[in-house]
Amino acid sequence: MSFIQVYGIALAIILGMMFVLWILSLGLKNSSIVDIFWGTGFVISSWVYFAFTPDGFITRKLLLCVLTTIWGLRLSVYILWRNWGKGEDFRYQVWRKEAGNQWWWRSFFKVFFLQGILMWIISAPLLAAQVKGTPDKLTTVDFLAILDGKACRLSFYFLGFLMGNVKPGNSGAPIERIRSSSVVLLTFGFSRHSPPPNSSVASRTASSGLFAQISFVNSSRSV
Repeated sequence: MSFIQVYGIALAIILGMMFVLWILSLGLKNSSIVDIFWGTGFVISSWVYFAFTPDGFITRKLLLCVLTTIWGLRLSVYILWRNWGKGEDFRYQVWRKEAGNQWWWRSFFKVFFLQGILMWIISAPLLAAQVKGTPDKLTTVDFLAILDGKACRLSFYFLGFLMGNVKPGNSGAPIERIRSSSVVLLTFGFSRHSPPPNSSVASRTASSGLFAQISFVNSSRSV
């Protein structure tokens, strides 16, 4: 199967998972369960790509999927532990209150569908690294993923910083502070378009970016 075909299948699977998660959130009345699923979604995506790319270099495929699995499950377990017994994150409660009776369907597009599309886009390099069998040996870049992952995240931390701090237009745009919490909800710049909790955009992007950078570099070497 070609890259486009596998990528299309992944889109259907990811959106299907998000749809099921959305249905579950309606019963729980808790849209923040999407945060728990974020890491696990990449784990599932990486193994979907693994299954549909039989021509890829098996050692690299396994390395990539194992690293993604360790990262994704650790992130999901941590967020589950952090949120256990606390109900819906207050930042989603803000949206729920603003939308009123329409939140049940708006939440699908504003939270679950949007994060599904982001997951699909960010996961593309995980497919690019597995779809071809060349180079047919582990390279320096592969070992970099194990030995020095933090260095690979720097550019993505910068991207996350921009999403939270770049303010087009009015440089005096305010920060909306939720009185009941010490956490700041950003309402300016690119962060206003990101689903809450937008304060975690940098860490999410940086963590996912480790595997995105490693796999993209390897895939480009095989062209």
